[in-house]
Amino acid sequence: CLNFLYYCSMKKLLLIILCLICFKISAQEIIKTSLYEVVYSEELQQPLYFNYTIIPCNSETETFDNRKNWQQVDTINTSNDDDYKGTSYHRSHLASIRAFKCVEDSLLSLSSFLNCCLMHETLNLGVWKTLEEDECSLANNNPKCEVKVSITLIFNDINNKVDSGATIPSYFMKVINVVNQLETDRYVYIFPNDKSVRGKKITDFKVDELSGTFKTSSSLSKIE
Repeated sequence: CLNFLYYCSMKKLLLIILCLICFKISAQEIIKTSLYEVVYSEELQQPLYFNYTIIPCNSETETFDNRKNWQQVDTINTSNDDDYKGTSYHRSHLASIRAFKCVEDSLLSLSSFLNCCLMHETLNLGVWKTLEEDECSLANNNPKCEVKVSITLIFNDINNKVDSGATIPSYFMKVINVVNQLETDRYVYIFPNDKSVRGKKITDFKVDELSGTFKTSSSLSKIE
């Protein structure tokens, strides 16, 4: 019963957030690549929802940072380089290069502006980066599991924009599911997109009410 409630609570929260987003925001695109799936808002010029499955990789090869070569998308109105110049917001990968560093030719897809968001520099270089490292370690240390990650961008004020027009997310909710045939370990975090995260630990942002271990089933394990 408790396992079922975990699933219901998670689904309910995601549905509420996504319904609120859809009610306020138009011009959405759903794009699926070989590495990730994204719901994108041309109105906000930011992703709304993003998910991917980490490919385990124990290679010691350093990942190549391609931040200077972000790719525009011809058919979708995304953010661009001007949105990030002179601001405290980084061009942040939602799916990190580290998560796919053993996948040949992954950089082009990961360096698309579809995989880019306005993330405050303090968050991007702090707890968010640490959590990316942790989720990749979970994948590498649990080869019999799938590590599925979903990210929801929450916009409290769709009029809060950078000068060149892209909208600044208020919060990021990241859900990490470590899935095997019997159990799923779920970790849920909500981060404010500002400098208030400075000096804090990942555990300060964990949502215990939505996190936990529960039985995996063929249908429920697909919830990301």
